[in-house]
Amino acid sequence: MYRFTLFPVFLLVLVLATISCLDEIGPKQTEPLSGPDHTSKPYARYWWFASVMKNSDIRYNLDWLKENGFGGVEIAWVYPLNRMKPEDSSYTPRQAWLSPAWQEVVQYAMEYADSIGLGCDLTMGTLWPFGDSYVPFEQAGRKWGDTGWRQEITASWEYPDKGYVIDHLAEESYLPYFRRILDSFPRPAMKIPTAYFIDSWEVETRHLWTDGFEKEFIIS
Repeated sequence: MYRFTLFPVFLLVLVLATISCLDEIGPKQTEPLSGPDHTSKPYARYWWFASVMKNSDIRYNLDWLKENGFGGVEIAWVYPLNRMKPEDSSYTPRQAWLSPAWQEVVQYAMEYADSIGLGCDLTMGTLWPFGDSYVPFEQAGRKWGDTGWRQEITASWEYPDKGYVIDHLAEESYLPYFRRILDSFPRPAMKIPTAYFIDSWEVETRHLWTDGFEKEFIIS
């Protein structure tokens, strides 16, 4: 008789002890992970086609990404959509490239992404290859044997305005560009680190040259 009575009592004690242990470790298991956890989730390339960027639209986009399991975004600034229609030469209103209004909306995107647990990385310029209307002639990409030619950038946030592509082979040309871009980026306080990156080098490769390039191939 006792063995049949004690067995259920033993099971009850075991269950209660198990529940007590789970209560102790439960909060540790259910706390949201901190630190680099977001990097295990995919980032989305966040194309900003040149137009008036609105906070409400940015918030809608980022909320959708958060709700669907993304870890963050990579903001890339590109041309207005009418560039794909040669018959449409109208100017698409937008925040001017690197202007205070542009900086304000970029900062909003960074801060809002961070507030909902999304990372927010930034590309180092507008479209590819990197350059803009601020690049001077003497710092632009060039060709061997053609001193009057410089590579232009036409499909950028500034379209239809043109600019020059930086000379990626010369430190005295690309460093001023990258410093200017970095100085233009907002730097709000962020819980999730922001990365700045270059993911494509789409320059004119035929006769690609820079001053002193031949010295790199001299065997001493």
